Amino acid sequence: KQWYQRRVRENMMLVMASNRPDHLDWAINDRLDEMVEFPLPGVGEREQLLNLYFTKYVADLVENKSIEWEEFNVEETLREMAEKTEGFSGREISKLGIAWQASTYASHDKTFRLQMLWERLGESLSANKQKAVWKREEGIEGLVGT
Repeated sequence: KQWYQRRVRENMMLVMASNRPDHLDWAINDRLDEMVEFPLPGVGEREQLLNLYFTKYVADLVENKSIEWEEFNVEETLREMAEKTEGFSGREISKLGIAWQASTYASHDKTFRLQMLWERLGESLSANKQKAVWKREEGIEGLVGT
């Protein structure tokens, strides 16, 4: 005989996240107490995320002198970028910040330039559009994120 002992743990929570809940087995979904949908970030939230990741992946490195940068109006630029990134998930925005940093380290003089910011955005916008095409082709348009 096998004996199973179940311990009830207070102060414990299991959080599961998926951009494709339709791909989870029904038995998993049936055992979830609550399902919460988080919509894609709005323009204000995207601006906050862009600021967060610009600080983390660029400005903090400038401050500790790991990289240089050509100065520009960061607040105005990121506000404009927030308008252009409609449909982006938080993860896509974080990946954009990582791409800014990678571009800087890949440059010959480790200098972040405004041009890099816009080039990486252009690449991200193209990738986002392609993902939307694939989702339409697969019939999964309503699902968010990447």
